[in-house]
Amino acid sequence: MLSAKVGAKHVLLAVGLLGVAVGGVFYASQGSKPDFLCRMEVGCKERGLCAGTRDSCIAASDQDCASSEACAKDKECVQHGGRCVTEATRAAIATMAAQQSASKEVADYLKLAVHDYRQFGTSDPLLEAAEWGTAKFNGRTLPAAIIRANITITDRLAGERRPTCTVLAAINDQEFKMWRAKEGFMCKEKLGGELADWRSRNEFRATASWAQTPAVALNGTPPEPSP
Repeated sequence: MLSAKVGAKHVLLAVGLLGVAVGGVFYASQGSKPDFLCRMEVGCKERGLCAGTRDSCIAASDQDCASSEACAKDKECVQHGGRCVTEATRAAIATMAAQQSASKEVADYLKLAVHDYRQFGTSDPLLEAAEWGTAKFNGRTLPAAIIRANITITDRLAGERRPTCTVLAAINDQEFKMWRAKEGFMCKEKLGGELADWRSRNEFRATASWAQTPAVALNGTPPEPSP
């Protein structure tokens, strides 16, 4: 450990084979050791060093992640299984977590969507978008949701498995164990208008929503048709 006084500031330098820590900021050396992409400082590439806080250690590639001892010791990296992650992987993890959270909110509606394909063998539904909140039925305010899911069905007669886009809107009348105002929709250009009509007729009020991409959002914008 080296100590140096620069002007009015006292800076501690920890010099090692993997990089240099200056005032709590980690500098990962280029060359034989992995290079890191930095969020905090644009000029790091010009100087041949990468500066970033220890909470934002991001590798340039998955290969760098696998071989980086420096990033593996980073406290945020340790939370991801003892290794760092690329920005793309980090984004994918965040998307998956949000998708799983939304799927739990509308789990009963996903089961209902699969039930409509009960004559086929089906995969677990992959939620693409959802809105959930309340709607009116017979003067009562009840839980309701609109979901868009991708379900792979097995058509034995045709001898094929094919992904199928399905959009379902329904009101969950838990007191009477009934689904109210249940409607299925095609994933096509006029979907936005059809859903707007369902929302209006049933006085649907969304309290939360999630979409995998803007193209499949259920906020009134017509989604792109599924292939």
